[in-house]
Formats: sequence, structure tokens, C-alpha cells
Amino acid sequence: MDIIFYVVVPIITSVLGGLIGGLFTFLGVKLTIKHDDMVNKKLEQEKNQEKNKKIIASRPEFSIVHDQVSVEREMELFLLPYFNPKLTALNTIYFDYDSLDFEDDFWSCKTIILVNKGKKTIKAGFLQLDYKSNVNIYSRYELISWRTSLVNRNYYSDILGLPAYIHPNEYIALKIYYPKNIKDLYEINLNCYMIDEFENYWKQELINKEVDCNISYCVSPDEYIMHYRDNYYGWLTFDRMYHDKKIKKCFNPAKIEDTLSKTLQTFRSRENKNSRFINSIYNGEQLLKSQVIVF
Repeated sequence: MDIIFYVVVPIITSVLGGLIGGLFTFLGVKLTIKHDDMVNKKLEQEKNQEKNKKIIASRPEFSIVHDQVSVEREMELFLLPYFNPKLTALNTIYFDYDSLDFEDDFWSCKTIILVNKGKKTIKAGFLQLDYKSNVNIYSRYELISWRTSLVNRNYYSDILGLPAYIHPNEYIALKIYYPKNIKDLYEINLNCYMIDEFENYWKQELINKEVDCNISYCVSPDEYIMHYRDNYYGWLTFDRMYHDKKIKKCFNPAKIEDTLSKTLQTFRSRENKNSRFINSIYNGEQLLKSQVIVF
């Protein structure tokens, strides 16, 4: 017993003391590292916030010009209200425009002069009608092609591409054509999505009834893709018409319900993700691009 008391116990006590001391030292070091990481992260976010502010301040942005100026390029867009829509397949909407004669005397025209007042070149972009506008948007080329096409015509369309590489202080004439008998179409709301020369993405409420051009603001690359490639508003419009009993459906509705529901759920998830992206830009968690990436 004396051996246990005088030899073993002190050894165990010494070992346990060392372990406990080491544990506290480890925890102290870990907490210190964690605190340092948090401080460094906060400093990095603050730096990113300042960098993002400078990039946002130099963003591309359109403004409407009311004076006479020299314009080198123009963009035409033709507006047609929805007329007798019918759903022919999943996410496929057609309208009854066959009886319309798209000659020059069919249209009225409103010309708006835009200038890129920002400090960055608009590398690419597109104009898009507001959701629930009940209007389609087409190019002159599309309307001309309908004369010879028996199938690819009268389709749903809510976007039209911008001319490429609109430089700072460059003027563009936007010519909006609308049927003469529908006077209020020239006041239609138009949004603009843009990609700048550094591959940052922006949105601007370009034309609406309240003001001429709101400020542009950053959006995620996925939001741009949702609207341009993935036909986001087209899906929403199809869903709205699908549940409208007055609109003709040329297919068995039961066969597409599951796919439609899953697609809309995916879009909702992407919307939430895109909102988080914008928050991460303004709080400095992510940094906007400030130089051209060369591969």
C-alpha cells in the first residue's frame, strides 16, 4: 500500500495534471487561433466591402437622354399583346397572330435615346419585359421570318439581346414599335440585364411609368442565366396560364403537373441562393471582379 500511495499515486497525479494542463493549453491556443481567424475574416470582409463599393460606383448604367445627340447604333423592338394564347406542350405557349399584317402602317414608334453613363463597358446583355406584362417582345428579323415559317412563329418571347460592347458615354437609340390601336404599350416596363467587361452582372429597371431609369445594381451570374437561358418568366407565365381554365390546353394536363411543380421549386431555390449572393457582396463575404481574366 505504501508503494501505491508514495509511488503510483504521484505518477498518476503527475500524468493527469500534465494532461489537464495540456488540454487547457490546447483549448487556449485553439480559442486564440479562432479569435484571430474571426478578426482576420472581419478585416478581410471590410476590405472587400470597400473594394466592392468602388466597383459598384463604376458599374455600367443607362440614362435616358432628352437632348439631340449623334447616335451610331440603334436597337429595334416590337411589342405585341397576348392574343388568344394556347398551351401546346410543357412550357410552350403560342398566340394567334396569323391574322395580323405587320406592315409599316401597322406600327407606331417611340424612340428613346440611351447613354451608358457608367465607367464600364457593357460587354453583353438583354432587355426583358416585366413578368405579367401580358406582352411579347420580338425583333424585326423574327417578324420577317414568320412570313416563310409554318411552325416557328407566334411563340412566347420576353427578352431581346442588347448590341454588344456598349462603351462608356456611348449613345444608343431604342426604337419601340407597338400596334397603333394600343396606345398604352409604349409605356411598358423594361428591365435590363448587363455583363460588364470584368464579367460582373448587373440589373437595371430601365423604363417604367414612374421614372426614367432607376440605378443599376449587382446580381448573381445565376440570376442572369435564369432569365436569359432558362426562360424563368416563361415558366411562370406558363404556370399562370396552366391554372387559367379559360386558356386552351392542347395536351393532357395531368402528365406535366409533376415536372412543372419540380421546375418551379428549383427556380424558387435558385432565387433564394441569388438573394444570398447579393447579401454576400454587400457584407464583403464575396468580392466582385475587378480585372479581366485571361486564360
